[in-house]
Amino acid sequence: MKSLGELVSISKGKKLISVLDAMQNGAKRFIQIDDLRNNNNLKYTFDKGVEVNEKDVIIAWDGANAGTIGFKLKGNIGSTLARLRIKNDKIDSDYLGWLLRGKYRFIRDKCTGATIPHVNKAVLESIKVPIHPLIVQRKIASILEQADAARQKRKEANRLTEQFLQSAFLEMFGDPVRNEKGWEVSILGNHINYLTSGSRGWAKYYSSHGDLFIRIENIGRSKMFLQKHKLQFINAPVGAEAMRTKLKEGDLLVSITADLGRSAVVPQLQWDTYINQHLALIRVNEQINPIFLSNYLSSEGGQMQFRTLNKGGVKAGLNFNDIRSLKFINPPHSLQKNSLHW
Repeated sequence: MKSLGELVSISKGKKLISVLDAMQNGAKRFIQIDDLRNNNNLKYTFDKGVEVNEKDVIIAWDGANAGTIGFKLKGNIGSTLARLRIKNDKIDSDYLGWLLRGKYRFIRDKCTGATIPHVNKAVLESIKVPIHPLIVQRKIASILEQADAARQKRKEANRLTEQFLQSAFLEMFGDPVRNEKGWEVSILGNHINYLTSGSRGWAKYYSSHGDLFIRIENIGRSKMFLQKHKLQFINAPVGAEAMRTKLKEGDLLVSITADLGRSAVVPQLQWDTYINQHLALIRVNEQINPIFLSNYLSSEGGQMQFRTLNKGGVKAGLNFNDIRSLKFINPPHSLQKNSLHW
């Protein structure tokens, strides 16, 4: 084991003045924070600055993304980034990059600065790095790279699935705003059998096992199924409060604070599952298919209503009356059921 400070030299980037949208002769890539995640917005510069190569590790040093790690990049870094240059030939740069990505939460939690987070250099340099043989390091890096590629493919597949489901919804039911097919418009409150919000004060019950605890992070912005990444567990207390917020298959969840109007339908559950205070639990009657309703709430017809209820961002969240007041197109139940599947 070696401390990171023994293995790398750290150099902060410099502020660059000339930033170009297209490559020109003599320019170098200007590496920004977003470039640590993807290559969607390439920029270039003629300015001399702190240069990085494919063997360096880059860390976001300041700002909201402090602690984010990138590697396999070549160019000049700006003032919010720092270069970690390996000074020990016993360390593979890809291995070190993946290891530090795994330390993101630790680095982030130890940042300094009340308004603008800054990486704590002493904390960063104190991180312990296992010194495996190079062949083992490269094998570890290769496995993690393959796993990340599989994750990205799954993310893209989920995105395409969402597009397909939204297209199928529009094809069958038409534009939910114009309602050119003339479907009946219903008020949600007339179809709710049970409505409640999640429990407050359960953070102390967080654990790595036990009962599932669904949070707003598990409700996608344009998805009608629960997102299974970042699942949190609790040891739920026994009593009426836990029973009130316990989920059943087919329950509709809607975010009621911060990013209003996310929705998802609860699938068949393997564990006892509960929700936190940022979500509302809605059980509709047998006349409404919850997947159809979630899809409608994710459409422009539903989102327009959430934006109106949010009153330009001034309102803190939705109350039960707001939820009951939501309107939705209400085709025959047979069409709702047959058009969307679990």
